[in-house]
Amino acid sequence: RRLFAIAASLVAGIAIGIVLLVSAPRESVAREVMGHFTREKAESMAMTEPLAPAALAGVLDPDGTRLKPGVGDVTFAARCTFDGHVVPHLVVRTPQGPVTVLMLRHRKIARPMHLAEQGYEGVVLPAPKGSIAVVGEGIADLDAVAQKVYDAVDWGR
Repeated sequence: RRLFAIAASLVAGIAIGIVLLVSAPRESVAREVMGHFTREKAESMAMTEPLAPAALAGVLDPDGTRLKPGVGDVTFAARCTFDGHVVPHLVVRTPQGPVTVLMLRHRKIARPMHLAEQGYEGVVLPAPKGSIAVVGEGIADLDAVAQKVYDAVDWGR
């Protein structure tokens, strides 16, 4: 009995460790995306005029990324530090409302991840090169908006 109890304790400990190890990266991405969004939303969401194509290219081109036409007006574009990497950060004005977009080439995820914090919602989607995060407020169908933004990205080289 004693040996069985020790073995059961070890198995339970290993199982808990595996669960924590597997769930930690997802929680980390969610925390980082929402943290970045809340820190920069005042500045980035205040912009309402569409950016010139050259300004957008300056943010996307270093990564070999392009945005296809039709997704909506890009009113903010910057290269931000995220998790120790420089990533494109955009605000796209869609018919459903503005969304913040973070192109996270350094972060691979296996499946879509939904985020919610302080009245804001987001989704992180696996992408050909890393992942893409789309965050908004009061967007009726955020999944559809995120998919439209995802489809508009040409990930390039």
